[in-house]
Amino acid sequence: SCKFDFEEGPNSLRGWTRTGDAFNTQPTFDDNPAARGLGTPVGLQGNWWIGTYEDRPSKGTPAGMVQTDFPRGTLTSPNFVITGDDINFLIGGGCDKSKARVELLVNGVTKLRTSSPRCGEKMHRVHWKVHKYRGKLARVRLVDDSSWGWGHLNFDDLRGDIRCL
Repeated sequence: SCKFDFEEGPNSLRGWTRTGDAFNTQPTFDDNPAARGLGTPVGLQGNWWIGTYEDRPSKGTPAGMVQTDFPRGTLTSPNFVITGDDINFLIGGGCDKSKARVELLVNGVTKLRTSSPRCGEKMHRVHWKVHKYRGKLARVRLVDDSSWGWGHLNFDDLRGDIRCL
């Protein structure tokens, strides 16, 4: 079993593939939205997470910094093998459900996709039932293709029945 929780800070993204500029300053350190006075905790696991509105890529970067909703791009995980029935992760973020999402790629083809369920910074755990892909090679792709207000993605703590390669 393996997980992608970003707790190695900037080193967490070794092996991930980026396109565009939405993920250039990721992962994000600490509860950056709370530092801006947004009130509700973002619900991160640990100290590091992905937030495409955020611009706090180190402990030394002042809390509350943002890159806005305009950058767009993708961030794709390294390959892993699905070994069981469940993959789960934390997701939150903006309101542009068609353009800010998480996708499961199996043998390079998008099989599942999930948008933020609630149009808000706070992340919630989502479970994918993946039993029919057991034994298959897979990747997770984070997509932020939105450039309008509230068009961003929050993501953390991908885990479940997977084996890292």
